[in-house]
Amino acid sequence: MKFIGSKTKSTIMISLLAAMVGLSACSNEGNSPTINTPTDNPDASGKLKGRIVLSNKMAEQTALLEKAIEEYKKVQPDVTVDYQIKPWEGYETFLKTTLVGGSAPDVMFTEEANTFRAQDSIISLDDYLNTPNPYSDTEKPWKDDFVAPYIDMTRDGAGRSNMVPWSIFSLGLFYNQEMYEKAGVAQPPATWNEWKQVNQQLADADFLPWGLAIKPDDAQSLWAIGNWMNAAFRSDYEVLNLKHKEGWSYDPNDPASTVGEAITIDELWIGYKKGILDPAKSEKLRSLFQLFKEMTPYMNKDFMAIGGSEVPQRFLTAKNAQFYNGTWFVGNINMHMESLKADGKEDQTFRWGVIPFPKVGAENGAFFDKGESNELSGLRNGFMVKKSDDANTTNIAIDFLRFLTSPKMASELFQLKNPDSGKRFVADIAAIAGVPPMEGAEMLSPERKYADLNLTFFADQKDQDEFWGQWQKYLTDKITLDEFAAQRSKSFGAGIERQLKLLQSEVDQALIDSELK
Repeated sequence: MKFIGSKTKSTIMISLLAAMVGLSACSNEGNSPTINTPTDNPDASGKLKGRIVLSNKMAEQTALLEKAIEEYKKVQPDVTVDYQIKPWEGYETFLKTTLVGGSAPDVMFTEEANTFRAQDSIISLDDYLNTPNPYSDTEKPWKDDFVAPYIDMTRDGAGRSNMVPWSIFSLGLFYNQEMYEKAGVAQPPATWNEWKQVNQQLADADFLPWGLAIKPDDAQSLWAIGNWMNAAFRSDYEVLNLKHKEGWSYDPNDPASTVGEAITIDELWIGYKKGILDPAKSEKLRSLFQLFKEMTPYMNKDFMAIGGSEVPQRFLTAKNAQFYNGTWFVGNINMHMESLKADGKEDQTFRWGVIPFPKVGAENGAFFDKGESNELSGLRNGFMVKKSDDANTTNIAIDFLRFLTSPKMASELFQLKNPDSGKRFVADIAAIAGVPPMEGAEMLSPERKYADLNLTFFADQKDQDEFWGQWQKYLTDKITLDEFAAQRSKSFGAGIERQLKLLQSEVDQALIDSELK
């Protein structure tokens, strides 16, 4: 197969870890004190006039965005920002449909940047990101106002940045502390092997250890395997990342060594054809699949029947001892417990905790030879801008996002509190550099100890859809590991080929021919 194209450095779909963040639930936000504008010069970006539409599906961000719009009006009085809050369910479909039909909002606050990769419906932001933000006093390119490497995590298959980053999530294991104590668990587990022992103790005490759904709307299994892949393939990074900046070398103990680097679609194809990333040929991948399956005895037996939205609810009602979720859930559990107390149901509350998801390392496979798995964190959400023939509309959209993400304004907005309780419920942290953690946030550390390249688990949406049926069959013993690996190999390979055709102008055919001769 020939794919004619350039030698441009490009990135494949963002890592599974950030792509599957849509499991999160909402919390409530309230109003805040008046916020000062981030610059003493209201004319910093020039006077603009017009109207844009901003959409959002995350109700907990409404107060924040409305406050930002209010403050922006002081800077650009002739601009109107119409705010739309859309239902969580169906938001991705809404964006797809309206983008195709030409009626999409001008600015879209979303977690779905990956859905729109390789589409010509949203603008590339690189030209804007490479120039200074007039609302910032750093005088550096706008991109430097963001925490590395989250700009890179928004890039599409052609290397274009598609999203203005907003917040960073961390993932952890939420656990019922009272169930732990009754089962004789002295301290939370730090490693996978320790967690197996904890799960056995919970099961012996007649508690359901791990609640999850093996469905597209529950990413727990994918978060685990995707993160393990990054650690397991560190010894292969230099033979997978064939196109890189001059002088690049990989240092597993220096997280900065992979900043700005990514596996391109042609590199992915080469890795697949060489067998490194082919599930049917890679013993590493097969071992990771087996490793996860070790936990099936400790999962709820109906993991194929229930939906992802039911999983956190079961944890909140003490039906299972643990589940894997993000920092956004801190707000939900706090509010749930406070609501029970207010309703006189304090006997239904329980003490809980959250820890980094148990790590895998050398004791789980010889291929974890360059360090254990990192704590999992990534870009949770951000803003996309619709491609428009109206330059004025685009200018306003960019100006509003520059205002919103200036360090001073972001610092103020990230401190918004719930007026009823005085607490800051959402524990995500800002993707804007220099913005302190939110007041009262119960944080997991998003720090990466080791350098990862964020390998993708799916080639495209069709491949992802096919995965779920294969994964369910494997975890319920309907197919063997060999059959599962063969099916994944076929789906993944076909998906890469589809992406190669879609991105053919970016494919380096000479590199493919040279490596696969």
